[in-house]
Amino acid sequence: MLGIAVIESGTINIEFNTSTLEVLKKNKLAIFNPKIVHCSKNTREKALGYSILYLSTEWCQSIQKKIFGKDSEFININANILNEQKLYNKFIILFKQIMNDNTSKNYENSLSEFITDIFKQYCDVNRTVNIKEQQYNQLANNIEKYITNNLDQDISLEDLSSYTGYNGTYLIRVFKKQFGFTPRALIINQKINKAKKMLLENKHLNLIDIACEVGFYDQSHFIKSFKRVFAVSPGVYKKSLL
Repeated sequence: MLGIAVIESGTINIEFNTSTLEVLKKNKLAIFNPKIVHCSKNTREKALGYSILYLSTEWCQSIQKKIFGKDSEFININANILNEQKLYNKFIILFKQIMNDNTSKNYENSLSEFITDIFKQYCDVNRTVNIKEQQYNQLANNIEKYITNNLDQDISLEDLSSYTGYNGTYLIRVFKKQFGFTPRALIINQKINKAKKMLLENKHLNLIDIACEVGFYDQSHFIKSFKRVFAVSPGVYKKSLL
């Protein structure tokens, strides 16, 4: 999924696997392209009003096809932080509209216009992908689907090797090239993102139940992992939704 996040005050440091440390502040948007792993860290200037939208990759691809006329894989947004106050203001309005309205038809046009503006400005449609990168992308897509479908399991490197037919050493090299992290780090990131999505969809869920649902059987590990990715504990994040 494509993630777009903002904060209303303070700062958050975000370490992306493809770049150096980035800083998210008010009037900026953080972009989390599909399959891009990140780690968020609080700063002395506490962040307040953290909001994030998760958009289906398939839906985003349909928008990109309308814009660029190409039926291809998702074209990444070529910046991790967008310093665009107008887009920030649009995001705030759109996010409140979505949170207060359960009928997608009432905000889908606004959402489509918003993401279209971003794609037109920040997607490099003419970027060429070599054969080796295509192979890495395909393998990464297959692994991502496997992880997503088995998040409640304790997935090991041996499981991934058995599923893909590639040995562990090669998979680690692909992961480092594609994600910048080990397979285990990607699995934890996927689990935490699913946990956050579950909270967004039902803020009354019990945290212990969520931890078990995404395959964390040690609650302290779940809390530490959640905080490492999103800079707040799941308990604090849950309270912010109430």
